[in-house]
Amino acid sequence: MVKTGKNVTDFKVGERVYPYPRYAKDDTKRAGTIGGFSEYILIPNAKREHSLYYFSILE
Repeated sequence: MVKTGKNVTDFKVGERVYPYPRYAKDDTKRAGTIGGFSEYILIPNAKREHSLYYFSILE
């Protein structure tokens, strides 16, 4: 996560997250259009554990 909107409380800058393609754009028909090979993507109205998931690295 590199940037969040001013009213975002579920996510913090620096968190590692990954999108769930079917819900990332709020349109299940567009699952393959979120930019899977992009360095940055915009997920409007993201919801934790729905459209974005936290990614933790076990050390």
